[in-house]
Amino acid sequence: MSDEMQAVFAAIDKAEAQYHAADSFITRTIDAHQAAQEELNGILVRRPSDDESVIAGVDARHRLRDLWIKEGACTSHTNESLAREIHSAIKAASAEADTRRGNIAIAVDASAVQELMAQQP
Repeated sequence: MSDEMQAVFAAIDKAEAQYHAADSFITRTIDAHQAAQEELNGILVRRPSDDESVIAGVDARHRLRDLWIKEGACTSHTNESLAREIHSAIKAASAEADTRRGNIAIAVDASAVQELMAQQP
């Protein structure tokens, strides 16, 4: 076999190895993102209002999933003040959900960066 043919086969082998490495990285990245999505789907944060007459629960996308109103709160609050308490509870829960969501995203991104850096020659 000529030197040129050996060089061609060596290049093909190298390209194939790079392809498999890239495919493996992509698969691991997709798996990590799916795991992160499952973790995000599991987030439910409950926080009380300022006067603790309301507890709101929100998911990672700030969707209201749970709302508890203390017995008697509807009569001890005006409509406006009860609305403020509900808003306060939702806002507090949403802030915590943002923190948790951010921590998950940072972990996924850091893992991907570390893996890419490890692959550098």
